[in-house]
Amino acid sequence: MFGRALTSVAWGVVAELYGRKPVIIMGTITVVIFNSLFGLSVNFWMTVSTRFLLGSLNGFLGPIKPLMSSIIVDCVFSLHDIAYTEVEARVNYLKKETLNYICRCASEAKKLVEDVEIETHKVDVAERQVAEMFWR
Repeated sequence: MFGRALTSVAWGVVAELYGRKPVIIMGTITVVIFNSLFGLSVNFWMTVSTRFLLGSLNGFLGPIKPLMSSIIVDCVFSLHDIAYTEVEARVNYLKKETLNYICRCASEAKKLVEDVEIETHKVDVAERQVAEMFWR
């Protein structure tokens, strides 16, 4: 950690000058090398020095943060677009189904009104016939 604290700003400058990719590749290689040497340490000072060199030569921590944030932002916006498209499709489906239901209800109401008018006409005819029978 002490090595990272001392060199993180310098690795940020190197990443700005030469690009993130070379810094990330070099950082990955140094992690492999110095973690292996750390595991093969035979005394305390070798352990301390390999960990210090691992921290100071591992420069991918600085460039990886903006890279990951840009990846995450892109993913969030693409997920937002997908979610928006999905919501829009569902809203359109519900709108279509609602219009179909309204049309079915309107046609059924029209049919009911016609049936009531027919029955009203039948009742009027029956009342006239009864009135003619009793008033003759």
